[in-house]
Amino acid sequence: MGKRHFIKRFVAYALTLMLLATGKTCVFAQYPFKKTSVLSSGDFYKLAVTADGIYKIDYDFLKDNGIKPSDVDLNTFGVFGTRTGMLPQSNNQLLVDDLEEIALRFYNGNDGSFDKEDYFLFYGQGPNPIYYDARQKTLKQELHLYDTINYYFLTLSRGSGKSMSTRESKQKSIGTVSIYDDFIFHESDEYNLLKSGREWYGDKINASEEVSFLFPMTGTVPHRSIQIHADFLSTATSKSVMKVSANTLELGQTEIKAVPQTLYGIKGVRADDEFRVRVDDLNGNETLKLSFGFSNENDGTGYLDRFTLQTPKFIQLYGNQTAFQSLTSLNYGTTAFIVNAVDDEQVIWDITNPLAPVHQQHIIQSNGKGLFRTTTDSLRRFVIFKGNEFPSPIVISRTSPQNLHGLSSADGVIITVNEFMTEAERLAQFRREFNGLSVHVVDQEQIFNEFSGGRRDVTALRNFIRMLYEKNEQLKYVLLFGDASFSYKDGSMVLSYQSTNSLHNVHSYASDDYYGFMDPDEGEWLESSSINNVSHDLEIGVGRVPVTDLKEAGNIVDKLIRYENSPESLGDWRNRVAFIADDGESNKFQLQSDFLANGLESVQPSFNPNRIFVDAFPQDLGYSPVTEEINNSIQNGVLIMDFIGHGGETAWTNEGILRSSHITEWINTEKLPIFLTATCEFGRFDDPDRQSGAELAVLQPNGGAIGMFTTTRPVFLGTNFELSKAFYKNLDASIKKGGATRLGDLMRTTKNDSEAGVVNRNFSLLGDPFTTLSFPKETIVLTDIKRALASGNDTLFHPLDKVVISGEVRSEGELDASFDGTMELSILDKPTLLKTLGEGGPETAMEYHNRKNILFRGQATVRSGRFEARFVLPLDLDTLAGEAKISMYGSHDRELTDATGYDMNMRIGEIARDPSNDNTAPNIRAYLNDEVFESGDLVASNPRLHVQLSDENGINLSTKNNRGITAVLDDQQTIDLTPFYKAEIDRFDKGSVVYDLIALPVGKHHLSIEAYDSYNNKAYTEIEFFVVDSTQIILSKFNYFPNPSNECVNFNFKHKNLPKGALITLSLFSRDGKRIKRFTEPLIYDESQDEYQGNLEVCKSTNGSLIQEGLYYFIFEITPGNSPKNRRSGRLVFSQ
Repeated sequence: MGKRHFIKRFVAYALTLMLLATGKTCVFAQYPFKKTSVLSSGDFYKLAVTADGIYKIDYDFLKDNGIKPSDVDLNTFGVFGTRTGMLPQSNNQLLVDDLEEIALRFYNGNDGSFDKEDYFLFYGQGPNPIYYDARQKTLKQELHLYDTINYYFLTLSRGSGKSMSTRESKQKSIGTVSIYDDFIFHESDEYNLLKSGREWYGDKINASEEVSFLFPMTGTVPHRSIQIHADFLSTATSKSVMKVSANTLELGQTEIKAVPQTLYGIKGVRADDEFRVRVDDLNGNETLKLSFGFSNENDGTGYLDRFTLQTPKFIQLYGNQTAFQSLTSLNYGTTAFIVNAVDDEQVIWDITNPLAPVHQQHIIQSNGKGLFRTTTDSLRRFVIFKGNEFPSPIVISRTSPQNLHGLSSADGVIITVNEFMTEAERLAQFRREFNGLSVHVVDQEQIFNEFSGGRRDVTALRNFIRMLYEKNEQLKYVLLFGDASFSYKDGSMVLSYQSTNSLHNVHSYASDDYYGFMDPDEGEWLESSSINNVSHDLEIGVGRVPVTDLKEAGNIVDKLIRYENSPESLGDWRNRVAFIADDGESNKFQLQSDFLANGLESVQPSFNPNRIFVDAFPQDLGYSPVTEEINNSIQNGVLIMDFIGHGGETAWTNEGILRSSHITEWINTEKLPIFLTATCEFGRFDDPDRQSGAELAVLQPNGGAIGMFTTTRPVFLGTNFELSKAFYKNLDASIKKGGATRLGDLMRTTKNDSEAGVVNRNFSLLGDPFTTLSFPKETIVLTDIKRALASGNDTLFHPLDKVVISGEVRSEGELDASFDGTMELSILDKPTLLKTLGEGGPETAMEYHNRKNILFRGQATVRSGRFEARFVLPLDLDTLAGEAKISMYGSHDRELTDATGYDMNMRIGEIARDPSNDNTAPNIRAYLNDEVFESGDLVASNPRLHVQLSDENGINLSTKNNRGITAVLDDQQTIDLTPFYKAEIDRFDKGSVVYDLIALPVGKHHLSIEAYDSYNNKAYTEIEFFVVDSTQIILSKFNYFPNPSNECVNFNFKHKNLPKGALITLSLFSRDGKRIKRFTEPLIYDESQDEYQGNLEVCKSTNGSLIQEGLYYFIFEITPGNSPKNRRSGRLVFSQ
């Protein structure tokens, strides 16, 4: 509930109590949302019309659309619809709430059956209504932003046979009119200059060109004037002129100001003007040619946004139907309307209320003119017609029963499209079962049917959400499950709100916030250019997953479920946060990022922030070390990745430290971070021609992000910072409060605490608002720190000291004796004072601190909530005495329960005390992918590096003197493997590195690895390997069966592009690694398939020797001469 909303409700409740105390009663108005929809039962057919006019439903129409005319019962037949046009944004105006039955005119033989000569007529509206602007005293037409069609619903069973009423002509009138205001509206939506906002422009006019339009002048009244109103746009950077002419008459010209030449300013200047032409000046021409010409000295471009033509004509029938209205009639309370050339077959309907037209009776006078009188205290609209040759609506679909109005209250709702309903429902079921939340899944089309008469409209979605919210304010989360487009009429799946501004780079935006504004006075706001203008607060957390096809939908649901429900996702990565900052701007980005990191660590010390500042790294190495740091953070895992700086839709910073190509290469399936990107339009989700970096990260099936708090348009540095501060403030408050920290709540409270007008609307959540941030719920407390075999009272820990630490897992302050699992420990040296390079000049060098020096990273067993760990402090620690940080993370081995904690009471420093002698280097072994790897093997472009290390005194992870664990790829790129090392459980002397090498080029590669033990003894190894094109088939259709087998196993495969003389070799190993058999066979070339085929049979009994029952490992190799080997490995089981 928003702050203002709470105050309003509180005042209402207080007033109610006061009235009750005085014995009086008061009823506070609530929105009259219906409890049941008309569509809740029975069969309906959805009909489409594109223009205002009379429509016909006859025998052939029903039969052609599979409806039996014999089933028509005039007592239950009906057509339902709503008033056309866009819904009002304000929550105080509820224009449409479900469908209404419209009045029909039935023409039949009164024989009780629906025969070939029988038909219905009804008045249908197109999507763009004409209305009277009382302030400007003129007619206008509203172009529907979201749809080009209006809809009606036909039913044989749910109607009442609602018939049109008849109204007699009044006896007296105050005034008389015989002329009506013919109204023509032209607007062509073809161009959106920024691909943003709801203003589109059409009829592009280059310099010295013009566009023309022709209009019939039949029935035009002499001596009167035609009124023209036109809106123009110029993108020229110098003054422009738009000239308007009618036939050969120049009506005038409009000057348009120059567009300012700014990076983020407006990209076009608008102007509008009024013109008039007397009918007599057209010299009796039956056609009006209206022309618009554009001129500019710099060859700029002009656009005709829209124009209206209001022409005085005599009231009479033109064609077979004519709609008319008279502004003059508003001068009289009752008006007599004179209709020219009337005969007995002509009919007049009052269509002022298009849902309930009235058959207006008229009198035919002796002069052949018709007359009718009616009240005109408001503008009335009529249609006169003749005959029955009218178009029929188009049947779109048969509509199944639906009743969204009858839905119960819920914690959240997922809005999607029919294509994604199955996957959306799968996600909702997970939320119900795993999270205990009540969730509805709704097809967007059904919302349109009940809340906007079938027309697409963002406010229909908002009104549906508000209906659920108003039930009891339980609704907290809305997930929009589908992509969006700035073009509402071309490919937008689940609609997004677009600003009214389409010309200013910053003040034009797309936002899903609109669906979260529930207060009565919200929904419509002043979209000015001011940063601090009056804004709204969110009552609901809204997010979007921008999926475009069913495969993406399935992938994102898998990803969301895995994030919260996979034991593999548990790990100490949940303690880490990466803060990345661009350089430039007088260090503002880096200073802000450092401020946020310091603030987070001070209020939530369990977090380990890593500052990655662009100016701290050289950028001329042929590769970006910043990109490598980002990629390493993703691979090793961070709970949150925060970026502040310049950026665009597909990259961070001018140097491109993160690009879309990097995101596609990430493989972090079980370590998915939340991103907070305070940069320009990295999260733009409404451009169907380009996938933004944020969209890519969220949709990346092998990793990427679980959610993005990101920007959809350019933003300001200052407001970015305010939002970032609000994010961490609310994150801290949520963690301290306990319970689930859901992304929707975090988004809602963050935005409410950083309101900045339209600029604030640019931030969106790309992700599921139901998602719970993976921050551990239980706490870890260190109970003891001591030196092994220590004596004396020295509390300072020195290099090479053997340390023993003990601790326990607590829940709500008490020991959690049910916690059994694994504790992950990181001992971090004192913060290191670092300094950026000052690439912008010496004055831009900036000092900051980072805990980069890792002293130990290992694991310990937790039993009944308690654990103990041992390790050796390395020789390379900062000799200045100070507090190390012990960072702890625990995971339960039977439940999805985890815990976090820290301790700052371990003082370390100075030099080693009487260390024992150790001159032996660690044991080191490196391989790619699996343990059967041999140097020289073939691998794909993303091999996984494994480095196994052991030493009696542990492995040195300190990078203080450039030691640690490092790899050098092809003698060029140095990779810091230290953060990826982890000691085995309860073993400080043995551990391993697992690191993914990403996007290696095809060809031969060399990798050297070095590591040190705690005594700085160095170990070194190297491997070579060949990367092959992943699109090239090397070894295909490799299989072996049966497995297990009680006798023989057959190996089959196919291979292309092998030299002659290649051999198959299969080696069989026992469980202890001893080779017991080796088989060799030549390959067979199949000319018809241009490929080699192989078959090898391995049996228990071979050449008189017997292979015992049990488990065996095999290595299958193809050795093509001197070329690198292809190999596969696996396990076989021989049974009895």
